[in-house]
Amino acid sequence: MISRKSFLDAPHGRRFLPVVDDPKVPAKQVLDLLNDPKVIAVMVFASEHKKKVPVPALGEIVEVLEQVNEIDQYFRPRMKVPSETLRFRQFVGMAVRLAMEHKGFRTTGTKGYIGTASKWFTRAEIYARA
Repeated sequence: MISRKSFLDAPHGRRFLPVVDDPKVPAKQVLDLLNDPKVIAVMVFASEHKKKVPVPALGEIVEVLEQVNEIDQYFRPRMKVPSETLRFRQFVGMAVRLAMEHKGFRTTGTKGYIGTASKWFTRAEIYARA
């Protein structure tokens, strides 16, 4: 389970303190989503079974993530200026990383294309079993 504390205690987690502490940023909603066993199962399945063309774990849940009202409302007014959402998008990537590491995966150092399913994310990390 990823809590605010465990996120901030993780390596590099403290770098996201301004994101986590900003009441306008839906950080809690991201962490809540990544604590959902069904969401984790989808990311794990994608990382384990899509070997021919590896896909990013985030790519498999990005539609669900973007449908969370608070997350959608955060992005909408900032659509024209992607730099305004950079730290939040990085926070999401770090949260996905922690969730995947908790399930026994490691980063591969390779980014994969998310595709047209996402309005705000284009690439994300591909994971492999540790």
